[in-house]
Amino acid sequence: MLKCEIIGNLGADAEARAVNGQSFVSFRVAHSVTSTDTQTGAVTESTTWVSCTMNGDGGRVLPYLRKGTKVFLRGSVVLRLYVGNDGQKHAGLNLYVAELELLNSRTRLEDVTRFIDEVPEARQSVYDHLIKYADQSESAESGAE
Repeated sequence: MLKCEIIGNLGADAEARAVNGQSFVSFRVAHSVTSTDTQTGAVTESTTWVSCTMNGDGGRVLPYLRKGTKVFLRGSVVLRLYVGNDGQKHAGLNLYVAELELLNSRTRLEDVTRFIDEVPEARQSVYDHLIKYADQSESAESGAE
């Protein structure tokens, strides 16, 4: 089994799905590297895309898995070979996510509001998370004095 750690940005909002009674969340993460040719000064950017699958319905983290969100992921990686729409052979990386950490410090209010409107049963989870975050922030501020 190959283990992998990735830091990258979501290319689109994550999607919660269910197949044969199994719930999972799927999303794609991009990691870009910029390099400069020392002789010509030409700047090139190379982007690697990784398709990710996480077991479960996404729970409390789903409203935060939006396009552009920076994440740290750890899990098992598999190389996938396929024939694309262009008829050419391609290779892709699939990551079966075991650990996920959000790296963005800001969450857009409209994303959380939209999630609560779409999934009303998530209201309590979002509320609990906000209370926990407020308690942590308050503790950090009082400890800094």
